[in-house]
Amino acid sequence: MNGNNYLLDTNILVYALKGISSVVPYFEENCFVSVVTEIEIIGVEGLSRKELSVRQSAIDY
Repeated sequence: MNGNNYLLDTNILVYALKGISSVVPYFEENCFVSVVTEIEIIGVEGLSRKELSVRQSAIDY
């Protein structure tokens, strides 16, 4: 990549959580997540503690 900054949307994070490798390069750059995306990723009803932890780690990355 070329040193760009990326604002990651919910879909990119969902793809990463599903293990889709084509989104990995976006995480190798300076990337940011909006508050709205954070809410969409961790605000899902019925998440287990483990899944919530995984999702929070993806956001904090």
